[in-house]
Amino acid sequence: MDLIRSFLGEPESIVSKTFGHPAKTFSSTRTTTIFSYGQNKRAVISTNHDHNFGPDEQESFIKWEGTKGVIKAKMGLLLDYPTGVADQFDYCLLSEQGTPRWHKLDIKETWFPDAFRNIMYALQRYREGSDTHLPNLVQDVYHTMELVEAAYQSNKLDGHHTAVGSII
Repeated sequence: MDLIRSFLGEPESIVSKTFGHPAKTFSSTRTTTIFSYGQNKRAVISTNHDHNFGPDEQESFIKWEGTKGVIKAKMGLLLDYPTGVADQFDYCLLSEQGTPRWHKLDIKETWFPDAFRNIMYALQRYREGSDTHLPNLVQDVYHTMELVEAAYQSNKLDGHHTAVGSII
């Protein structure tokens, strides 16, 4: 949710529905949440924590699709947690003729723990005085929790739209 907000800002509303697995006692193992940003812009989170059919068809990725290209970033840690597999970054740009051309970008770091570590580095640099502002503020966390609560409310309302900020 933080990542979506960092790219697209605050959504107008969200729709969320969560389900358990019929063979397990856990709740909320499969969830779909849609962030609505108006007529032609949306973001979707789809989770399934019950893939029991081998590693070959498991997926863990973030995908950004635009009108002229797409980025797909595989989050390898989630595919064989806690060992993980390598992250992967692929992107496609359409040519002037509309032909897709896929590329693979070699990445050295991983989203976790590097993303978390970099936030902690920023906090330490701020505290010791070498940075003058924090990139992550408490208010930002509050807005993420508004989204989480709106998702819970939407699920409780059987997947109806919930205006963000109307819950807290």
